[in-house]
Amino acid sequence: MNPCILLAFVLLMSTLPTSNAQNQFVKVRSGHFEIGGRPYYFLGTNFWYGINLGSGGAGGDRQRLLKELDHLQELGVNNLRIMAASEGPDDQPWRMVPALQSSPGVYKQELLDGLDYLLAEMGKREMKAVLCLNNFWPWSGGMAQYVNWFGGKAIPLPPSCRGRRLGPLSTLRHQIL
Repeated sequence: MNPCILLAFVLLMSTLPTSNAQNQFVKVRSGHFEIGGRPYYFLGTNFWYGINLGSGGAGGDRQRLLKELDHLQELGVNNLRIMAASEGPDDQPWRMVPALQSSPGVYKQELLDGLDYLLAEMGKREMKAVLCLNNFWPWSGGMAQYVNWFGGKAIPLPPSCRGRRLGPLSTLRHQIL
């Protein structure tokens, strides 16, 4: 067989989803969740900062991420809603820092790597992810940041939040309380 045809065939086959991969996604049938044709029941929680903990850069703490995932698994949590995107300059008040997208189209590679790391670790624990790619909360940048970038309007912050920053995850609890 011609080596070029063989290589083309292998490359084509490697891009096709396998039935096993297709069976890993949660689907809805008759109003019920299922995976691979079997019922899927879950216990879930928000884990918005997972991408940041998974980062090898600023704000990252992979040891803490592993401990928290292990603890959640021990509690029976098998589904996490994570912020898979955040927008805006890191010097803005009441903001998730560091943000994935610091300005339009400019992404921090270490946070994309953090997302990959988080998802790989969740997979090891048979956890599923709901990826939140945007929202209307100013603390993650959200739609208000896009309006600011492309319309020049100030981001409306609640009166109690003006001038405050979320800061590093280690001090987050104290800043919110």
